[in-house]
Amino acid sequence: MQQLFIDFLKTRRSVTAKKMTRGQVSKEHLKQILEAGIRVPDHGALKPWKLSVITGVRQKQLDEEVIFTEFMKENPEASAESQLIEKT
Repeated sequence: MQQLFIDFLKTRRSVTAKKMTRGQVSKEHLKQILEAGIRVPDHGALKPWKLSVITGVRQKQLDEEVIFTEFMKENPEASAESQLIEKT
């Protein structure tokens, strides 16, 4: 089992932003994601962790006011296509 997991990690590839789509993550999948994330090594022993799930209007606000703004600061010459990907 451990070797299967190691093989998976050695061959996995991240999805590019262009291929990402919005979708619903089921509550069960979100629970699994958060349970795995909370187990990330904490070498600074900064426990307990607090995770927040941001959705809806607050997510849209964060996307527009923080994430997209920072993207544009770092990429002032970004194409219209890139900007659209970052906005959605």
